[in-house]
Amino acid sequence: MSIKLATYDGSLMNPYVAMVRAFSLGNPGVHTEIWVDDYRVSTFHLKPCVGCERLKKNIDTSGWHVVEIPVTDHDKACEFLTDFIKSPAQYSISLSEISMPKSLLDSIDHDLDCCHPEQWDKLFCSQLALLFLRRCAIAGILNIPKSKQKLLWSVSSKGCLPGRLQVITDHVFNSSVKQP
Repeated sequence: MSIKLATYDGSLMNPYVAMVRAFSLGNPGVHTEIWVDDYRVSTFHLKPCVGCERLKKNIDTSGWHVVEIPVTDHDKACEFLTDFIKSPAQYSISLSEISMPKSLLDSIDHDLDCCHPEQWDKLFCSQLALLFLRRCAIAGILNIPKSKQKLLWSVSSKGCLPGRLQVITDHVFNSSVKQP
């Protein structure tokens, strides 16, 4: 049983991908999913937006940056994801929020509370993944030193695009290479 964070790189030939990467200061990564065993959890253009689908068999991971998430309680982590799926949040990403520094964003609006998905109003893929990691850290099931867990709060979830999350998770989980 495993939990992984997967970030899709995407092609710069796609205008949407190029825009997302520009807002991520050139970092790769345009979509983030949480892979739990044979399933993928992410935000989709649904109402509500958090969903779960079965991963395709023999998925080609060559375009994905995959990081193993070391949790000490797989069942508890899955409970968090089940709660997230029940969230009423709608898919939304604000260009003004993703372009603001954390200090300015925090002074204008509060970040989403990872422990209360029932209060979420809008959400996007890497924001969901960051909130999941924070929830695991708060519950004490993220098996990394507390000093590294602090990095999960170094950015507002509302401004955490996939490329930014990938940089954070590479530091937190000591990963800098693509994994199958």
